Amino acid sequence: MKSRERYLELLARAENVQSALLVEKELERLNSEIEFLKGKLNKTSHLVDFATLTISIKEKVKPGLLGYVGIGLFEVVKWLFIRN
Repeated sequence: MKSRERYLELLARAENVQSALLVEKELERLNSEIEFLKGKLNKTSHLVDFATLTISIKEKVKPGLLGYVGIGLFEVVKWLFIRN
């Protein structure tokens, strides 16, 4: 914004048409860049407003004594049929 203010001051102090046109051209470029960045900021802000965050929490199940026996039996049977 300070650059824009400086260009406006230069435009007010322009001594001829050519220098005024150069300052106006640079002001137009600067204004376009400012508008582009404002639009980008608004888009990002909009995306943040409507962002969805999903969290799933599961408690790890610990098998009991029979569960460990079943898991062991499964591993033995798997080892019998599927060997490296």
